[in-house]
Amino acid sequence: MLHDIVLNGCAPAPLIHYLKALGIFRLVAEQCDPQVRSAWRGNAFMLETTKTPDELIAFLLGEYYPTPIIAPWNGGSGFYPQDKNQRAMLETLCRTAAPRLDDYRETIACARTIVGNRTEQPKDEGKLEMLRHARRVFSDRAVQWLDAAYVLSESKPDYLPLLGSGGNDGRLDFTINFIARLLAVLPEAIRQVADEQWQQQHTQGKLTEARLARRRQQLVQQSAVQSAQSEQQLRAALFRDLVARLENAAVGQFYPAGAGGVNAAEGVSGESLVNPWDFVLAIEGTLLLASATVRQLAAGARSRASFPFTTRNSTVGYGTASSNEKMRAEMWLPLWSRSASFAEAAHIFSEGRVQFSGRQKRLARTGFDFARAVAELGVDRGIDAFQRYGFLERNGQANLATPLGRFVVQERPRATLIYEFDRWLEALRRATSDAKRTPLRFTRTLTHIEESSFQLCANGQPADLQATLTALGAAETELARS
Repeated sequence: MLHDIVLNGCAPAPLIHYLKALGIFRLVAEQCDPQVRSAWRGNAFMLETTKTPDELIAFLLGEYYPTPIIAPWNGGSGFYPQDKNQRAMLETLCRTAAPRLDDYRETIACARTIVGNRTEQPKDEGKLEMLRHARRVFSDRAVQWLDAAYVLSESKPDYLPLLGSGGNDGRLDFTINFIARLLAVLPEAIRQVADEQWQQQHTQGKLTEARLARRRQQLVQQSAVQSAQSEQQLRAALFRDLVARLENAAVGQFYPAGAGGVNAAEGVSGESLVNPWDFVLAIEGTLLLASATVRQLAAGARSRASFPFTTRNSTVGYGTASSNEKMRAEMWLPLWSRSASFAEAAHIFSEGRVQFSGRQKRLARTGFDFARAVAELGVDRGIDAFQRYGFLERNGQANLATPLGRFVVQERPRATLIYEFDRWLEALRRATSDAKRTPLRFTRTLTHIEESSFQLCANGQPADLQATLTALGAAETELARS
């Protein structure tokens, strides 16, 4: 019997909730119900599966096999002498007697052989060699993570902006935070942490036998409470039908509202708060966005990295756009309302390439190009809309995955008129590419053209076409005056 499970805790925005939906879909398809199907219903993700909601909870709590996600090439990953706290987390995970962690233990042991006698993280050529070595010796399940974390080109590695520079964003290592969250939610790991705390106090010999017995009982009760709390957190992450306790832990760019920092709360600064299951399932979801190396079919063309639905940034189409804003990249993540199998969804993400009309077909390189591709139906017809994200530098020097709106896929014939001034607009971009030498009025003129053209792609109304023509006329006027 099939059950329609509506996951109200999985929404197109923020990014952590979208990735969480992909993570649940992938884990259920690979480990629980191969025939599962999914679709987006408004702001919720829906699974069509033979499992009931309670069986889904039981699977994730007691049967889910975590993907071995580690990054021995990063500092703070637990593989170097200065990573004391992180190393302790790896040791606790390895000592947890659970068959579902066997792959994790083997991958950690393999990574330690790769690190060898190094006392600090490798750089440049050393890092490149370690990345190559990992791909040669890691298991197939661990290589799934490597495909998402980086791609090896001819001379240097490239990284999916979603995962920073190989599994870290600045000083925040996603992999060790993933392990920390696993230790906080998996029942076996919770018990292991409690056992190690008791063993430590027993070894110190500072407590009497009676006090040790009471402490043992307290730790058993504490682990039972934490296991029950983990189930509540999981239900909240999936169904949003209750309020669960959040953990004071780093979440990074995936959840801007929970990242903490200045002006993040009523006081001067706020703490970073996250539901640990949100983080675990979101990192599992990133594996659907695996990168690849592609080569253009042209004489002398070099290989390059290809990332699903990822483009260079365009500072148009959202209210806070600014020409001097630092943005790492954009992602346009697909939403589909037709029930799709995991194989179909995986195919969409593995392709992830779109084209738009012009004198010569070319890949969408920027967010503006992507908007044109969507407006001209140059994408898979099974996608109803795209949730647009920009990785903006808005938390000190750290990036935040900021939602930039939703772009509905439908035919907008007026948007094809942009083709008429395509070459002229590209020439204007080249002429104004040097920010230091270009007068500000020309930069503003280009921005007005791109903004009005973007709205023409987004809405396709006569007023949008009129605004585009007006912006083009203003540009010609400025050129005539120059």
